[in-house]
Amino acid sequence: MALTELISLLPTVKRCFVYRNPDLRRIVGLQDDGSVVAIGTTNSNGQCEVSDWTNVITIDMDERRTIALRTDGTVYDTLGECANWSDIVDLQCVDMFGVFGLRADGTVVFARDPRYSTGDHLDGLSEWSGVKALYPYYSSVAGLFYDGTVLITGEHTDKKKEAENWTDIVQIWNSLDYVLGLKVDGTFVFAGDTSKLPWTIDELNAAAGLNRP
Repeated sequence: MALTELISLLPTVKRCFVYRNPDLRRIVGLQDDGSVVAIGTTNSNGQCEVSDWTNVITIDMDERRTIALRTDGTVYDTLGECANWSDIVDLQCVDMFGVFGLRADGTVVFARDPRYSTGDHLDGLSEWSGVKALYPYYSSVAGLFYDGTVLITGEHTDKKKEAENWTDIVQIWNSLDYVLGLKVDGTFVFAGDTSKLPWTIDELNAAAGLNRP
């Protein structure tokens, strides 16, 4: 698809998804009717072959692939690795890591990127249940459970594992060096390398009472 053609479709595109790194660019548009259009600087793995997709509700991408979640909980994957997934309610793609799917029953499925070892260290991920939300970032995954607790798995997580003692959590921010949790009372908790946090916990908690999800 040429850029001019994509631009001509913008009136029917309700959301655009953009992938970029120093060498690659891709724009994928989700249209009002659940169909998808795409343009990119490369289509070496069929990343832009999305013209026959239907009933799509959200899209994600990494360097090698474009994926989409459909209204019936199934998944489109230009590489085909996740095409047999079902009952999916959330879908996330992470460069050098792979694809994470959260099922309606609170279990997790994962398709690793075989070019990297980061997907080899997710101990116990396939055994998680009762998961409310997933927060993958680079080489680790934080899971928020319906009971307000947290689990962490992946590489370089020794300090971040302190988050597994938390309770009453309603949202998480996971980064390379730390994980931040928002509690039901509006206060924050922190685990990891404190030198990497741009604020102190006292500064964050001075904003206690923020609107909670």
